[in-house]
Amino acid sequence: MYFLALSSSCSMRLDSSFDHELMSRIRNKEQRTTAFRWTLRIAASVIFIVGLVTVSQWVFKTDEPPVQITQTTNTTQPVDLEVMRAFEQTKSALLLISSKLNKGQEQTMMLSKFDEAQVRIKPTSEQ
Repeated sequence: MYFLALSSSCSMRLDSSFDHELMSRIRNKEQRTTAFRWTLRIAASVIFIVGLVTVSQWVFKTDEPPVQITQTTNTTQPVDLEVMRAFEQTKSALLLISSKLNKGQEQTMMLSKFDEAQVRIKPTSEQ
């Protein structure tokens, strides 16, 4: 029985259009898969952008309304003492930060001089 089935399967031949039909089915499937992938990419991009906008609105949300700063042209009005103290404290804090940054910049300049010296020494020592 086995040998009869084997001999009948050996005598089977494929049709001449088999290769062409198989390749056309593979191409059709690839085209559907490619279109589906593009659809998924576009959908993922839209979801990503919507999520990014939502998160950024949530992160940058403030409960307080923005403060309106108005200038008065009336010079006879006395300046509030608390406002002047706040201004002076802010000014001193900014000057302190500036001085610390300047010290850091000086140290960076020293490092750049070290790097320049190292570059000058390196080529002569390799020869």
